[in-house]
Order: sequence, then C-alpha cells, then structure tokens
Amino acid sequence: MTLVCKCILLLKIPLITFSLALFSVVFFTLNFYFLNFKLDNVCLQAHGIVRSNEVSRIFSHALFHKGPWHLAVTIIPIILLGTQIERELGSILFSLVLISCWLISTLMEVAMTTLLYHVAHDLFHVCSLGLSGVEFGLMALVTKFLKSDKCSLGCCCLPYNVVPWGCLFLYYAAFHRGSIFMHIGGLAAGYAHKYGILDCFMPSPETLASLEAKQCMQPLLQLPGFVTYSRPFLPAVLHNQDVMTF
Repeated sequence: MTLVCKCILLLKIPLITFSLALFSVVFFTLNFYFLNFKLDNVCLQAHGIVRSNEVSRIFSHALFHKGPWHLAVTIIPIILLGTQIERELGSILFSLVLISCWLISTLMEVAMTTLLYHVAHDLFHVCSLGLSGVEFGLMALVTKFLKSDKCSLGCCCLPYNVVPWGCLFLYYAAFHRGSIFMHIGGLAAGYAHKYGILDCFMPSPETLASLEAKQCMQPLLQLPGFVTYSRPFLPAVLHNQDVMTF
C-alpha cells in the first residue's frame, strides 16, 4: 500500500478532498522552492483576460497561493468542509460540485470587475489566487447537511446561514483588496447547490448509479477513500479487502 493510501486511511479523509489538498500543498512547495512562477503572470485578473486575452489566467490562478498563510486558510477549511460534503454526496458528484463552484466564482469575479470598471477601477486590476471561491462554495453547501440550524460561538448563537457571510467579511478584512466577487460567486454556487437550482446540470441518481456500475469504473471505486453515491455512508473497499471507516 502506498504512502498516500496509508495517509487516507489514517486521516480518514475522502479521496477527492484529500487529492485536492495534497495537490495544492505539493504544487505550492514546488513553486516556492523550484518553479518560481511570477504570481502577477498567473493570477486571475480581469484586465489581463479582457484586455490582453490571457485566458490561461482562468485556470492558472487556482494552482497558486500568495504564501503559507494563504494556503493554510484556504486548504484547511476545504479539508474540513469537503470531508463532510463528499461523504454525503459521493466522490463523483462532489467532484462536479467543486468544478461548478470554481467555474461560477471565477466567472463572477471577471464579469463583475469588468462591468464595474468605471465605478471601481481598482477592482479591474486586482490579482486573485487560490481556491477561496471553492472554499466559500463549500461553506454555503455544508449548511444543508448540518443537524443543527445554529452555530454556538461562545455566548453567541448564530444561524449557520449567517456564518459564511461573516467569514466573507473577515476574509476581506484580512486580505485587503481580496477577490470579493469571487467569494460571493462561490457562495452563490454553494447556495444554488444547496437549494437544488443547479440540479438540472448534475447527473441524476440513476445516472450516477449506472456510471458506478460500469466495469471500467471499478478500479476507481476500489481506490481508498472513494465514496460511492449509491451507498454514500459506506467506505470504499480496498484492494486487500480491508474496509475504511470514515
């Protein structure tokens, strides 16, 4: 069993969540010590996309983070939130949720900063990095699966639906000139999934069950940490027939 498989078993983190976190950390480390990409050339910036046709920024910004602190405040919540959501949705559907949150948050950032160019000129030149749009999307979606409607914070008791917006305010305050529309877009995507608005773009339960039953999918289903949709609360079976309990 490889080191990665052992880590998944030890940490009990589902496959897609673990893979996303691992890739982000490894890529950050490689770039920090060896690759040394200039962040201004890869960040999500409406000016670069609209004026210079640098479409690659739509994809490249998600790979990079400003520093260890930025990486931590993005990846740690994704691990905590993603673990619970992936267990509920299954790995395939969760992957599609991640993609939709990334896509909607990215398009929202570019579209709104371009539309508001003459009102808030500085936003047009803001450089955005990382997966914080996805983070806020998961933050909104996870409220669908919580048993309680309220969150206790010391002597305060707040509705869980308010917490993501409070985090949005704190995030923007901590990272001044942060990607406000990317985060709002992520929240919008998360709530759209929560209330079923995007269900028409997602595969039906029958389609997912049929896909997981295909012979070509069996090696994927046998990977440690993979959560099937047809039995989302049961762990994947490993190659050696050991069972992982999430």
